[in-house]
Amino acid sequence: MKHFLLIIFINICLQLKAQPNAEFSLSRYKICSGSTVQLINSSSGANQFSWFIDGLHFSSAIDTQALFTEPCYKLIPVTLIAEDSLTGLRDSVTQFAEVFDTCFFHWNATILVCPGDTIRRTAQPEAMNVLWTVTPSQNYISGCDTCNYIEFIASNHMTIDLMNVYQGSCHDITSYEYTINCTTQLDEETENNGIAIFNSYDREKLHIHLPELFNNAFLQIFDLHGRKLQESELKNSINTIKYNFQNRGILLIRVSYGHNLTFTMKLWR
Repeated sequence: MKHFLLIIFINICLQLKAQPNAEFSLSRYKICSGSTVQLINSSSGANQFSWFIDGLHFSSAIDTQALFTEPCYKLIPVTLIAEDSLTGLRDSVTQFAEVFDTCFFHWNATILVCPGDTIRRTAQPEAMNVLWTVTPSQNYISGCDTCNYIEFIASNHMTIDLMNVYQGSCHDITSYEYTINCTTQLDEETENNGIAIFNSYDREKLHIHLPELFNNAFLQIFDLHGRKLQESELKNSINTIKYNFQNRGILLIRVSYGHNLTFTMKLWR
């Protein structure tokens, strides 16, 4: 009888024993690949623990830390099993860590431009934050050092360093080196549809040769901002127009002729 009562008493005690409750948190849930993260155990009613990361046993400590690595992007499951060794009761909980790396394509480049060219660079669309460093510093037409793009007029040799910062604080730097050196195509005669346009040797005059004499033929000259600098009527098939402005650099030349025909080109002055 005493043994029977003892068994009943033990069963009642076991039933009254609290069910373990597995709980934990990560010090970060968005993680840059190669970062160490704290795994903070807040379980109750348990005295034995097992940590699993991506399905593999990792640790039996109460609290621990883990190094997460991933070549691109992955949701990695982190599981904690909390057990009461006396009763054998256990509980488990799983949370997910987002692990990122800079798996996007980046590169360093050397680019040839002409003085007066408009340079526009745009950050990676996946970036959460950006930082532009232009050396020597330039006056931006639009954009800013922390905007997702910058735009300015090329005036001299320069370098642009772009730091893209992604989720999980991953970051990279892309470098662009700009050299002021126009291609010879802009210095030579350009011909299209029988129209030839070229500078005089001193670049103070513009020569325009038309395939034939047209009524209402006009020349318009613009800078790269779209501002009209000069407009002249072309009265002959061979025309020489003196520049009436001082601007140097890349010009947009537009010739209108015939029945609503236009010819547009870039020319270096």
